[in-house]
Amino acid sequence: MPELQTLQCPNCGAQATFDPSALARACEFCGSEFEIPVPDEFLELQRRSVLVPFRVEKPSAFRAFDEWLQKGLFKPGDLLQVLQRRGVEGMYVPFWSFEVEVRTQWHGQYSVTRYRTVSKTRTTSDGKTEHYQEDEPYKEWHPRSGVHDGRYVDHIVASGALEQDEADQIMPYDFVDARPWDDDYISGFKAEVPGRPEEDAWRAAAARIEEYERQACDREIERLDSANTQIVSRECSLSYLPTWIFTYSYKGQVYRAMVNGQTGEVQGTKPISAGKVAIAIIVGVVVIAAIIGLIIFLGKGG
Repeated sequence: MPELQTLQCPNCGAQATFDPSALARACEFCGSEFEIPVPDEFLELQRRSVLVPFRVEKPSAFRAFDEWLQKGLFKPGDLLQVLQRRGVEGMYVPFWSFEVEVRTQWHGQYSVTRYRTVSKTRTTSDGKTEHYQEDEPYKEWHPRSGVHDGRYVDHIVASGALEQDEADQIMPYDFVDARPWDDDYISGFKAEVPGRPEEDAWRAAAARIEEYERQACDREIERLDSANTQIVSRECSLSYLPTWIFTYSYKGQVYRAMVNGQTGEVQGTKPISAGKVAIAIIVGVVVIAAIIGLIIFLGKGG
């Protein structure tokens, strides 16, 4: 088994460790070419990591990517003819995985519908004004408190090149297949060294979990006033998730797409045709104007 090597892209900051047999000098995240430094800190990190093996092989990833490229109402008509593929890599992307139990004390209000008699006036068919009484519903609000216990597993991307929203889009992964780090699984692929510290990732996870809890508590009560979440337990592991990363360019602009290496789900960015967008806007405006005109015409006819 050849010794793993590590590199860092000077353009986008991504770091990757890989088998020399899969050596490539183009960054799979931005397409830049660069020389290959070899830091040592990855060896310590891998001792506390797990990985989910690839299920989707490269030919299947290519097919999924090509099908994804052809979809989209606003894609340029010449996209498939003009785009230039800059690279595809099978990458184990690092995530800080947090398994967290929480308890939230919430306060809110529930309502009881009551009725009261009110006086009203109306105009009769012969033009006269008459007074009458009617039972009108209203809500009477009462305080209520409770406790909600929650358990979450949240994955915060540790990549130096991917944003969290990109990472969220390629979720979920099935961790039933997860296993301790083994160089045999990395052979022929790459694995990025975490570029985000664990504590920084935890701050992001804690904020997300607090929002998950607020949403859960909001479902417990008609009107939620406050939710105070406390961490009961927290466990963290470093997870490597299989991802096929495609970089391509269209008319000088670089784009990136990712294929979930376990499910084949494709997410990414692609160019849009300004002309098609303009036509869609014009058509929308014409349709709205036609509807308004029809409403006015029918109103006058009535």
